[in-house]
Amino acid sequence: MDLKIKIRKAQLSDLSQIRQLFFDTITKVNVKDYTPEQIKVWSSGVGNIERWEKKFSEQLFIVATDNETLLGFTSLRQNYYIDHLYVSHLHMGKGIASQLIDYIENIALQSSVLKLRSDVSITALPFFEKRGYIIVKRNENLHKGEVLINFDVIKKLVK
Repeated sequence: MDLKIKIRKAQLSDLSQIRQLFFDTITKVNVKDYTPEQIKVWSSGVGNIERWEKKFSEQLFIVATDNETLLGFTSLRQNYYIDHLYVSHLHMGKGIASQLIDYIENIALQSSVLKLRSDVSITALPFFEKRGYIIVKRNENLHKGEVLINFDVIKKLVK
């Protein structure tokens, strides 16, 4: 069955699905690149509803849906920083992340932002590199006693 992907600005009513997709992606996709302890610490962020609501009020959240099913989401902070990019483990490899990033890159360009930045997981790094993002540095973040590795990446946008 073909997906009818719709990209749109997220609504507050999407937040519980966004949080669930965040948790599911970490616990079902990122497990190939992180230890069980790292996954537990990283995915525990799903429970901090106040933090999610604050992010939602301060960032632009974009979702990919098929009817009422959330397929993926991304968020843009201060027009230049991609804070989230998650795709459902059930719909990986179907171009959803590419459509979300295209949308975000277009928004940045319309805002005259010529460089995007993100801190991306080991799992997401190959996707971002294929999209022209370049590694600036490797990060080791200590969180709740676990070191979580990610990569600071940037991409110069061209109008």
